[in-house]
Parts: sequence; C-alpha cells; structure tokens
Amino acid sequence: MKQTELNKFLGKALKSAGKVYGWRSAGGFLFKPLDELFFSLTFASSARAHSLHYTLRFKWRLLDDMQWLVLGMSDNSNGPMSLRANGAFSVRGQELFGESVRECIWSEEWVDHNITRIVEEANEKVKVTSQQITSIDDFMAFAEEEHLRLLQRSPKAVVTLWRERLLTHLIKNQFTEAAAIAEQRIAARDSGSFIVDGHSFFELARRHISAIA
Repeated sequence: MKQTELNKFLGKALKSAGKVYGWRSAGGFLFKPLDELFFSLTFASSARAHSLHYTLRFKWRLLDDMQWLVLGMSDNSNGPMSLRANGAFSVRGQELFGESVRECIWSEEWVDHNITRIVEEANEKVKVTSQQITSIDDFMAFAEEEHLRLLQRSPKAVVTLWRERLLTHLIKNQFTEAAAIAEQRIAARDSGSFIVDGHSFFELARRHISAIA
C-alpha cells in the first residue's frame, strides 16, 4: 500500500471514530476541548515500515492563551481550535500515553478496527484525567511529577518546564514569581524554544510583565 492510500484510510477512520466519541478531526489528528482542558491525539504512520505511532497529550487551555499573549499573537486565541493541537506557537502539553505499533497489516479493515480501538482507549483516559485535573495547579503538579520521572529515566534530558511555570504564574497574577523566572532564564541564555522578532520567549515575557505589573 502506498503512503497516500494509507493516509486516506487513516483520515477516514479518524473522522469516523472521532465522530462516535466526540472528537474533532483535522489534518490527520483528533482533538477534544473539555472544560478548561484540551486533549490531542496525534498519529504518525509509515506504509513502508508497517508502523503506526500515536500519542495522547493534554494541557490547561489558558496556557496557550497566555503564551500567545506574551508572544504578541493573541489573535490565535480566536482562531481555529485545531491551532491548540498543531500550531507552531502552541504549548506542547503533557503526554498521557503513546505507543508504537509494529508489523501493521495495512488494509482498510485493519485501520478501521485499530483506530477505533485507540480512540476508545483515549476517550476513557480523557474521562479519568478530566476528573483528576480540575485546576491549573493540578495540571502543573502532574507536569512536575512527569518531568521528575523523565529526569530519573534520562538525567541528561533537556526538556524543561520553565515556560509552563512562568505562564502559570502569569495566569495566577503572580508577577513577581514570573519575573524572577524570566530573569533567571535570560541570564541562562534560554530562548524558551521561541524567538520572535529577535527576542526570546523569556525576553518577551519580561517585557509583558513590565507593561502590566
């Protein structure tokens, strides 16, 4: 099976399964806003390698809005909801589960069956998570715990939570704490993964804080 044909099967299966379980589909992925949370289910497939990888992530929705405000992109908050799932300047969110399936049998029936199974599993995880994570503090506690586990597994991992911590302080109007993080990361020459008009995320955050605090 060619990749183009597989992509068609996957897109069709995602749209069908998403409709059953209340997910929206766009560009080969599914997403679901639920109260203050946002969930995204992304897929990557290889027709030649007979492999399928999928990941379920979630985040506190206001993190996107605050990040866009800091970056001078607040219009994104009124854009398509799918921007929160695949936008280049959106918050990545935390992984809830993911798996790589090998030796996939590429047929329309196989794709339909397995996509439905994956979406059903994701939907159950969404239900449980939405009951457990009811505040931004709950979300950050989850993120901090997962980050600690990552560092225990991979001590040299370069993934950090400084951006999310700063954004959380801004959302909670804790400007002194947010400013302290910005100054610390600027001193460490940390771009925060974003450079806009020659300014790092943390430089833009410092400017934003100075304007409102």
